[in-house]
Amino acid sequence: MEERRRAIVELVNKMGSVSIAQLKEAFPEVSEMTIRNDIKALDREHKLVRVYGGVRSLEFAVGADGLFDVRRNQNVDAKAAIAAKAAKLVRPNTTIYLDSGSTLAKFAAALPDEHLMVFTCGIYNVMELGHFDTVDVIVPGGTLNRYNMCLHGSRAIREIRKLRFDQVFIGAASYSKTAGLSCGSDEEAELKRACLEQAEQKVLLLDSTKLGKISTFAICDIDQFDVIVTENMFGDILSDEASEVTGSIGMVPSSSLGEGTCGLYEPIHGSAPDIAGQDVVNPIACILSAAMMLRYSFDMPAEADEIEAAVNAVLDEGYRTADMMAEGCIKVGCTEMGDKILENI
Repeated sequence: MEERRRAIVELVNKMGSVSIAQLKEAFPEVSEMTIRNDIKALDREHKLVRVYGGVRSLEFAVGADGLFDVRRNQNVDAKAAIAAKAAKLVRPNTTIYLDSGSTLAKFAAALPDEHLMVFTCGIYNVMELGHFDTVDVIVPGGTLNRYNMCLHGSRAIREIRKLRFDQVFIGAASYSKTAGLSCGSDEEAELKRACLEQAEQKVLLLDSTKLGKISTFAICDIDQFDVIVTENMFGDILSDEASEVTGSIGMVPSSSLGEGTCGLYEPIHGSAPDIAGQDVVNPIACILSAAMMLRYSFDMPAEADEIEAAVNAVLDEGYRTADMMAEGCIKVGCTEMGDKILENI
């Protein structure tokens, strides 16, 4: 029996997903009932994942990063710091969706106890949110994946697509520059994409243990997100890659935030002494860094919104500095770009 069960595990790990019929064909010497009993036992031992009509490998069903109970004890301090910073992005009297995952569970615990409507399919999120007095918690439903403690499946996705969220907070098992964000479950990847489609603002929470990894199922590219909250070292890597999305490092602001409201705000790029005094530098990253400072250190979101809207207006009018000049656009220098933005505030 033990030898047969080891063989079943090896077969399922090799194939990823196997039906009862395939197992019966592979082990013709035993009955279908015996195979089903083997599957139940292996599922209880967390060696396989039993699903309707068959069985899946742990990596296929859960992800390359392993079981939730394991992940919640990994990189704990970094995840707590990411969660605390992300919680400051939440606006009162809004509707948000919280993805499942170990970082998102810490994020749920870090939320302010003020009026919010929170949707989530993460069971541990629900447990954390149950301690709040003024947060309304709604669980869309679905089929429980006991390994990552999240409700997945077609029912969850149908319910999500009936909703609209002011903000969605998403995690991922893996990130690489070539493959983007990915996870180990097709149902989980589909649920994440459905949530992103229904969101006004998309926020990614990602710690450095996910860097350079590729899981089985693609979620999306990282450029789908408006905000990425991560560790400082990982942030340096991502901010440089993000410049490829915007077309220039002269477009990307950044902030390094400590405890409280203090922070260092600056463009992601360094100095450029070789072009000093030529009036060709793109000032937008510096201007947007100032907007971030108003938003996060001085609690002036309206003023930050005005600056960001002014930048968008000038870009919509077709004005570009040399670093992001394109056909059909109007080339301007650093001073003129700054003046154009000022005119729109």
